[in-house]
Formats: sequence, C-alpha cells, structure tokens
Amino acid sequence: MAPHMVKFSVRGTEIRLSYLFAVLLTAFALTDDSGLWLWSLLFSLFHECGHILAVLLCRGHIRRLDFQPFGIAMFLDGSDFSRPQEVFILSAGCLVNLIGACCCQGSHRVIQLMICGFNALPIGTLDGGRLSGLFLIGTLGEKRGRIAASILSFLLLGALSALGFYALFRYRRPSLLITAAYLCLTLLLKKEKLCFPV
Repeated sequence: MAPHMVKFSVRGTEIRLSYLFAVLLTAFALTDDSGLWLWSLLFSLFHECGHILAVLLCRGHIRRLDFQPFGIAMFLDGSDFSRPQEVFILSAGCLVNLIGACCCQGSHRVIQLMICGFNALPIGTLDGGRLSGLFLIGTLGEKRGRIAASILSFLLLGALSALGFYALFRYRRPSLLITAAYLCLTLLLKKEKLCFPV
C-alpha cells in the first residue's frame, strides 16, 4: 500500500489522500500557467461525486475512499452489484461531466468534455477501461477478456505516450506525458483486490 499523507473518517467512511495525489497537483500547478488546472480539479471532483452518488443510489456502502492521482478508489463493504448497476456506476462520472458541459460555456465546457473523454478511454482503471473490461470478459470469457483488455490498454497508452512526447517537445507541456506515464505504471502494478476503482 502506498503511503498516505492524510487519513480521516466521515460518517464511517475512511478518507485517504496519497502523497502522489499531492505531488501530481503540485506538478500541474507548476507547469500550467493558464490557471485552468484549478477548474480541472473542480470538475474532476464533480466527476468523482457522480460515481459516489451512483454507488449510494445502488444501495452500496463505501468503507474507504482513496484519493489517487487520477481518480478515487472506492472500497465497498460486501456490495453485490448487478451488471447494469456496475455499468451505471462506471458511467455516472462521465454523465455528470456531460451535464456540466451543457451548463457551461467556453473553456469550462471544453474542460468538462476533456475530463469526460479522458475518463472514457478504454485504458486500465479508467472508467472506459473498466467498462471495456466488463464487455470483453462478458463476450470472451474471464481469461481471454482480461488479456484483450490489457492489450487494448497498452496499445492506447502507446498512442497517448506519443502524443505526450509531441506536446512536450512542441509546446513544452509535460502534463499529457506525465498522465501517460502514471497510467502505464498503474497498469503494470495493477493487482486484483476487493475494491471498485472509479
């Protein structure tokens, strides 16, 4: 388990903020001089709240929330969701951003759509990765589905890394490359565990 900087409880739910979460926020703050990272953080929190609300609507009980660099890992107490409920929970964050985009204008709308699009990518533990994993496992079976999901994730990560290098050398913005590197790391270190990352 990664070290945590802050740990506290709210109504029986343990909240943990990781060091990596703080490091990533600092990196974006130092490399993004436009100030849009603050709005990105706010809209990302809206996204995660969509997942949390969906779990509560499905009568799930959240035992622990881990704030990680690119999302929140929710550890649930014995919650048994149906397949439609899992799809609803995984889709809820992007749905919140789409609703937010309809209510915003200009750069705020763009940020909402970018957060939605990013989380919809079928990579690793992102929402799209979880949804594509459910689909592939349901279609190909457990073993083949997991292999297919991993292959898809690494192929898309390669493309994302290439775009990250281009953005770094062309515009001197390392954010996309940092994101791709972290996603690759989480995919390589991913272990089976009783949690529901969103």
